[in-house]
Amino acid sequence: MSSFTINQTRSEAHFERYMFRSLIPAIVIVPIWVAVGRTLFGGPGGWNGLVYMYTVCPILFFLHILLLYLCIQENNKQSSASGFTDYSISRPMSIALISYYILLFFNQFVMDDGGDQG
Repeated sequence: MSSFTINQTRSEAHFERYMFRSLIPAIVIVPIWVAVGRTLFGGPGGWNGLVYMYTVCPILFFLHILLLYLCIQENNKQSSASGFTDYSISRPMSIALISYYILLFFNQFVMDDGGDQG
């Protein structure tokens, strides 16, 4: 019974480490996705994409850098991690982050562009 608990704890720790590692590419991928994700699926590209590119995307870029910085600082405070591979985020933060990624993905399907294409 104890080996099941140890294995379960290891897999949970892997999930939290992977979610921490997802913060690094998200710094660049999320703002690009918000700017051009809708047109990749054949949606119209109107003024809303340009507005997002110059207002929302830079804000998302800096907020993701801030989020990564805060997660690194929290890992440094809580434990003496031997290296970057030992860093992780909490389980609730992991669930919130994966929910955030899923919502960003599906937002591109329902976002009204408000462009001048009809």
